[in-house]
Amino acid sequence: MQTIAILGANGRLGLTTVNAFHQAGWFVIAVTRKGHYLGPEPVENRAADASSLAALIEAVEGCAVVFNGLNPLYPRWHTEAIPLNRNVIGACLSTGATHLFPGNVYNYGHSIPAIVKHDTPQVGDTKKGKIRVETEQIENAGAIIHH
Repeated sequence: MQTIAILGANGRLGLTTVNAFHQAGWFVIAVTRKGHYLGPEPVENRAADASSLAALIEAVEGCAVVFNGLNPLYPRWHTEAIPLNRNVIGACLSTGATHLFPGNVYNYGHSIPAIVKHDTPQVGDTKKGKIRVETEQIENAGAIIHH
């Protein structure tokens, strides 16, 4: 049985992801700040403050896959989104887990085409878009981790 850790398991996307992987037969570990998953699926609960690399490493230990459902409140994106993502990448590198990072359309800016392809330019011409472009560059660069 495969094991996945869902970071942000109580969020909108996290709850859906927990359900999908549970229904697919995976062993699911719900990682939340307080270690208390709110959904109905029988999962293992683990607590972690994602601003701590050490806490994330401990929370995802033993997982083949880590789903990154972390999403700071929009007013805090400029200070929290990139450091949180670096920590998730660091935890995955440390434990050997595969990092699943859901995409969004912010990085394509105001001129997003009707069909987005792998080579569609990421213009990031909004505040959130710039942050998202930088976040995905970290992903693609193989992770620049600051301990």
